[in-house]
Order: sequence, then C-alpha cells, then structure tokens
Amino acid sequence: MDSVDRFIMDKNLPHPRSLKVQERAAQKLLNVGRGSTANPLSQPYTTSNQEKRLKRLKKLTIDLQKIANERDELWGILAHYTNKELSNREIDFETIMLKMQHQQVMANLQKMPQYISEALYIYIYIYENLFYCIRHCHVLRESTYMKHKVKILWNENIELLRDKIALEESCEETTRLFVKASMKIYDLCAKQQQVG
Repeated sequence: MDSVDRFIMDKNLPHPRSLKVQERAAQKLLNVGRGSTANPLSQPYTTSNQEKRLKRLKKLTIDLQKIANERDELWGILAHYTNKELSNREIDFETIMLKMQHQQVMANLQKMPQYISEALYIYIYIYENLFYCIRHCHVLRESTYMKHKVKILWNENIELLRDKIALEESCEETTRLFVKASMKIYDLCAKQQQVG
C-alpha cells in the first residue's frame, strides 16, 4: 500500500479505481439506452427526442471525461507528496489557525481595558442617573407635601381672616353699644344731679 492509498483511507476519499468502475457502469447504461435492448413496453420516442438525448448524453460524457482527467491529474500531483509532507502541511495549517486564533484573542485582550473603561463609564452614568431619579422623586414628594401644607395653611388663613372680620365687626358693635350705654348713663347721671 503506497502513501496515496493510505492518504485516501485516512481521509475517507473515493479511490480513483472505484470512480473508474462507476464511469464504466454509467457508460454501459448509456450504451443500453442506444441499442435495441430498450424496454419494448415503453412508448416509442420520436427521432428529435432521441437526438436531443444523444447530444445531451455526449455532452455529459465529455464533461465526465474532463472531470476524470482533472481528477487523475490531481491524483498524480498528490502522489508526489509523501505522508510526512502531508502531515507537515496539516500541522502547518493547524499552526496557522492557532496563530490566527491567538492573534484574535490578543487583540481582544488589548481592547479589554477600553471595554472595561466604557463599561465603568456606563455604570457610573447609570448610577448617577438613578441617584438623580431617586432624588427627583424625593423632591417631588416633598414638593407635593409642601403644596398640600400650603393649601391647608391657606384655608386656615382664610378662616382666621373671617374670624378677624367677625371679631372686628363685633368689636365695632360692642364699641357702638358701649358708647350708647355710656351716653345713657351720662344722661341719667346728669338728670340725677339736676334733681338732687
């Protein structure tokens, strides 16, 4: 078993010999369709349909031959490499992939301080915003409470003003009555002095 066969088995690739067997089987099927061994029960084809199919078959055969030639050429190139060279190439590829992953990780690590700084800035901004929001809510509650107290005091002030006006009116009435009573007393005293 040579290195190419081992490589084919390792990679689970179809072997060129098995592909050639498949080509021969396909060619036999195509030849059967052209010959007289076609199924007699099938409907007869028109000549134009048969010609189209033959042209298509020739084109597919040519394409298949090109693919087979390219495959054989690639197998020839592949046969020049030994297993060691192939494994070295695989190791080189894995090394390149690991280097790329390492570079990506290092780039991400270099950006980490920036990410942390941005996250910290956002955290501080959110914290301050939350603080101001709580403070605003507290001030709003205090303002509502003060407005309520002002309204109560305003109503009490109105009641006191009404009481004051009522007292002033009663005081004026009392003074008027007092003056009237004094004048009556004075008149009575003056009459008694004249009589006595």
